[in-house]
Amino acid sequence: MFGCPGLGSLRSRRVRLLQQPLRRRQVRHGATTAGTSRIEDVEYVSRARHEEMKKELDRLQVGERQRISALLEEAIKDGDLSENAGYEDAKMRQGLLEARIRELESKLRHVALIEDQDNDGATIGVGSRVKLREIATDDEVEYQVVGPEETDPRLGKISHRSPVGKALIGKTAGEETDVVTPGGTTRYLIVSVERGA
Repeated sequence: MFGCPGLGSLRSRRVRLLQQPLRRRQVRHGATTAGTSRIEDVEYVSRARHEEMKKELDRLQVGERQRISALLEEAIKDGDLSENAGYEDAKMRQGLLEARIRELESKLRHVALIEDQDNDGATIGVGSRVKLREIATDDEVEYQVVGPEETDPRLGKISHRSPVGKALIGKTAGEETDVVTPGGTTRYLIVSVERGA
C-alpha cells in the first residue's frame, strides 16, 4: 500500500484535537449596557426573547459543537481530506455554527430588556405602542417599536433602527414627524403613545 510517512500520526493528532473539550467563552447573559449613550449600540429584546437567545446559545455551544466534532472525526477516519466531501461539509457546518455562536454572544453582551426600560409612557421608546396618521391621506396605522430581534411587520412590530422607528424615538403624542424611506418622505401625526408590555 502506498502511503505517506507520518500521515497516521497526523490523523491521530487531528482526532485528539477534535476530542478535546472546546474552550467556552464566558458570556454574561443579560449584561446590560447602562453606560451606552447611543440607542443603536443596544440590543433591545423582551425578557422571553432574551431567554430564547440564551437557550439557543447553550444548545449550540454544547450539543451542536459535539455533534459537528463527531462528524469531523468520522470524516477524518475516511481518509484523504483533500477529496473528502463529508469532511468539507462538516467544516462548512462548523464555520456556520461558530458564526452564529459569535453573533449570539455579541448580542447578549449588549442586551437591554424592553421591560426594564425607564420610559414614562408618554415618550416613544423601545416597547412603545404608537398610533400614527399619515398627514396626506388620513390613513392610520399602529406599530410597536421593538428591537431588531423581534421585528415582524405583519404584526406591526417595527425596529427602532428602521426609518419609521428612528423617526418616532423620543417623540410624543401630538407631534408630527417625517419618515424618510427610499420611496420618499412621508409625514405622520402621532395620534397616541402607550407603554408596551
